Amino acid sequence: MARALLLTFKDNDAAEAFVKLILASDNIQKDDADGWRAHVTELGVLASAYSKVEWMVAQPTVWCKCRIGRGRSRGWTKTKKFGWFVHDQCNRVSYYVVRDFVKNHRQGEHDLIPGLITQRKSDIHIMPNTEHIVAGCPCTPRSHE
Repeated sequence: MARALLLTFKDNDAAEAFVKLILASDNIQKDDADGWRAHVTELGVLASAYSKVEWMVAQPTVWCKCRIGRGRSRGWTKTKKFGWFVHDQCNRVSYYVVRDFVKNHRQGEHDLIPGLITQRKSDIHIMPNTEHIVAGCPCTPRSHE
């Protein structure tokens, strides 16, 4: 079982910086102790200075794999602890609950993370000395000369 958190940030720039740091965590060399320590420290400073934990819920990670057929139960019951509807035979939620858990809890809110990922990719210049046009590119052609 996992947990889903909702953090609110007082500052938009701090929230975007926090998300970018989380997304960049996979690129930090784990054997570089100083770099990893600095990365985690920066994450912690942003989270403690600018954010507030608003919500935490249990998130299911395993689903029902029972085959409904002859002699098998087809009933679903609601759990007392988490309020999930689980199959009465295996005590697990439906596959679709696991797959769409976060999407179902957003209640139609627009996710801003894809915009941050796109913005992050356009800041990388693979060919710095050639003319190229990239949407959102902060430099103009021939500005590197």
